[in-house]
Amino acid sequence: MQGLNQILIDREKRHNLIHSLTKDYNVITVKANVAGGCKNIYPSFVLSNYYANLIYKKWGYKPIIDQNSDGICYIFTLKDNINYKEYTTFLEEQTPLGRLVDIDVHLKNSQSSVSRNIARKCFLCDNPAFVCGRLKSHPISLLNDFLTEKTRDFFRREISKIIKESLLCELELENKFGLVTKTTSGSHPDMDYFLMQKAQDSIIGDITESFFIGLKGNDPSKLMDVLRPMGLECENNMLKATNGVNAYKGFIFISMILLPSLGYALKEVNKGVDVFEISKILASHKSVVAPLNTFGYGAYKDSFFGVRGEAFNGFSTVQKASKALNSNSLHKVLCTIVGDIDDTVLLKRAKSFERYLYFKNMISCVDTTNTAELKRVTEICVENNISIGGAADILCCGIMINKLKQLFYF
Repeated sequence: MQGLNQILIDREKRHNLIHSLTKDYNVITVKANVAGGCKNIYPSFVLSNYYANLIYKKWGYKPIIDQNSDGICYIFTLKDNINYKEYTTFLEEQTPLGRLVDIDVHLKNSQSSVSRNIARKCFLCDNPAFVCGRLKSHPISLLNDFLTEKTRDFFRREISKIIKESLLCELELENKFGLVTKTTSGSHPDMDYFLMQKAQDSIIGDITESFFIGLKGNDPSKLMDVLRPMGLECENNMLKATNGVNAYKGFIFISMILLPSLGYALKEVNKGVDVFEISKILASHKSVVAPLNTFGYGAYKDSFFGVRGEAFNGFSTVQKASKALNSNSLHKVLCTIVGDIDDTVLLKRAKSFERYLYFKNMISCVDTTNTAELKRVTEICVENNISIGGAADILCCGIMINKLKQLFYF
C-alpha cells in the first residue's frame, strides 16, 4: 500500500509541475503505459525515450525529464501555437508501439489535457482500456508481459537494422586503402564482400542483445561479467561463419561496450548519464585489462594503445567521427580516423613503426575530394599489403552512433 500511496503522491507532484508550466507554455508529456504499481520497468525507458525523440526531432525542443515512482516522463514546453494534438494522435494511433504510450497535450493556461476523440483499446482485448482497468479484467503481469514482448521485438529489429546498415555503409565504400569493398578484396585475399556479409549476419544478434543487457543492468561495473562471455561467443560465431577469418573482431569489442552503455544510459537519462562515460566503466573491467596473447595486446604494452586505449578514454574517436559525419564525406572521416588512432592492423601489416608512420601519414593526408588520388593511394596500399582495419571499426561505430541518435534521445 505504501508503494501505491507514493505513486499517487508523485503523480500529484508531476501534475502540479505540468500545471505550473502551462502558465507560460503548451506542454506535451510522454510516458509508457505501464500497468500496476511498478512503473519503472525496463521497456518503459526505451518506449518513452523513443517517442520523446520523435517529438524532439519534429519541433526541436529539448524535454524536461522527470522520473519518480510513477515512472519516467518526458515533458516538452513549446511556444508555438499549432495543432500539437494532430501529431501526437498520429503517434499513438498510427505507429507500431503507439498504443503502449500516453502522449498528452496540455495547452497554455488549460487545467487539463486535450481529450482523445476515441477511447483507447485494451492491450489484450477489444474493450476500452479504461473499462478493463476499472473491472481489473486482466492480470497486471499479462498486460506488462504484452508491453515487454512488443517493445523487445520492435527495438531488437530496429537496432539490428541499424547495425547492419552501419556495417554495409562502410563495406560498400570504394577506394578504402586495402579494405574489402563490394568490388575488391583489397589487401585481404581471404575475404570478399559475401564473406563480410556472412560475418555481419553472424554477429548482429549478440551485439543487439547486449543493448538489453545494459538496459536491464543496475551496476555498470558488473555488466562485463555478462557481456564478456557473450562477446567471446559472438567472436566464435563469426569465426564459424567465415571458416576462421577475423572479419569484425574490433567492431564486436567496441559495439558490445557502446550498446550496453547506451541501454544503461537510457535508464538513467534523468540523471544526465553519458553513454561514453559509462563505456569507460565497462572498459575498466578486469576482463578488458587482462593480458592476452595477441598482437594488439603486445602493442598495447609498448604504449601503442589501439582499441583498448580507445575504450579507456571513452571512445573519443568514435565520438569525433560521429559528429564529423554530419558535415563530411565517409572518406574524409575515415582518413581523419586513420590520423587520430593507433591502428594495430596497420602497424602489423606495415611490419615496422617507420613504415606504419609513412602509410598513416599518406592515408590521413590524402585529398578525399579527388577520386583519382583516392584510387592511387589505395593501389599503393594494396601493393604493400596495407590495411586499416582498426579505423574501419571506428568508422562503423561512428555511423552506428549517428543512426542510434535517430532512434533515441541521448
